[in-house]
Amino acid sequence: MTLVKKPGIFVVILAGGQSSRLYPFNKVLSDLTGSGRSLIQQACDRVSLIPRQQIYVLTVRDMVAPIRKQLPLPADHFFIDPVRRGTWPAMLWAMAHLRQKNTDAVISVVTGDHVIPKVKEFQKAFRQAVRAAANEPVFVVIPVSPSGEPKEWTSFGAIRADEEDRRRADPAKPIIGFEEKPSLERAGQMIEEGGWFWNVGMFFFRISLAEAALEAYQPAIFRIYGKMSEAISRRKPKLAAKIFESFPSTIAHPLDFQRFVDNTIDYAVMMPMVHQPKPVASAWVARQALSAWADLGQWPALRQAVKPDRQRNTCVGHVRSRSTTDCILVAAKGCSIQADGLKNFVVAFSGKEALVLPEKQVSRIKELVREARAAGKKIVVRGIPENGVHLRGKRLVVSSKDGIIR
Repeated sequence: MTLVKKPGIFVVILAGGQSSRLYPFNKVLSDLTGSGRSLIQQACDRVSLIPRQQIYVLTVRDMVAPIRKQLPLPADHFFIDPVRRGTWPAMLWAMAHLRQKNTDAVISVVTGDHVIPKVKEFQKAFRQAVRAAANEPVFVVIPVSPSGEPKEWTSFGAIRADEEDRRRADPAKPIIGFEEKPSLERAGQMIEEGGWFWNVGMFFFRISLAEAALEAYQPAIFRIYGKMSEAISRRKPKLAAKIFESFPSTIAHPLDFQRFVDNTIDYAVMMPMVHQPKPVASAWVARQALSAWADLGQWPALRQAVKPDRQRNTCVGHVRSRSTTDCILVAAKGCSIQADGLKNFVVAFSGKEALVLPEKQVSRIKELVREARAAGKKIVVRGIPENGVHLRGKRLVVSSKDGIIR
């Protein structure tokens, strides 16, 4: 397909900061699936059908240096979020810079911290989305085939495709329903209705079209964007960053003005395009859905990405276990974990810090990490006595019994 070789197509990889829910690892920079490649490297590999000089990374300042060690991208291919204002303002920051190169270019926003094992399937969806966005006045989403468990739907946005659309030659089809993080009851209804997919944050659109949609649906934000773009064009980065701070981190819900929600592309333009249409742009979904996908938001999500062993343990890296079942055991490259007598535990060892925690307590990780660091400890231990955890160089030994694994 020649389309993806044109210079008017840019890829922006979203790569935020450290995810404390995956302590002691940095989700973006770590190989959490045992593939030999970090998640940001895998993301860059997946878009290798685009020339490297057209790939950019949107991140925070502290992440630039470590990402550059893993990705051979020049310094000016990193867009640094000036302050935290939400994902949509961050995208607008990248868009304001890229418009200096081509005001009608297609921007492909992809995630840098998701597990997508079927690369060919992703690339097929990617081609479809790029082709539709390049040739039609549309925003395109790459969908994920959802699970049949309603509880899992409550963490994601959901989109409903027009299954009556029979134009099979088209690379994408219209979206007729758009709902952010449905309730448990609503998720059950969606499963019964069918035709719904998960929206997991991968968007494709032309810069000029995004600007028109922003002006139509979020005029106040559009004015800030205009001033910021002008400052960037005049090569005044400090002024542009100062203007960026004017972006609100929350906006009124497009269907309920009494509620305020995060300033995301979903609420700012996608949902209004579906439910409050104006003759500016339409929302579409690529025909190819991803059948295998995982967002490692917390340690239990790793079970979706890594096949368990015979004892139902999810193991990554050099791991030895005895009398251990239903655990998640992750060792960084060059490190090892030995576990004895554990059940339903998370054990993670980065080589510098470690976590030993009953899986049912993972929601407390942020709090427990704060407590450990305040006490000057590099190992967070709960659920077993501290003398059951032994750090020997690059080897972490964890035992719920008296004695050590031999």
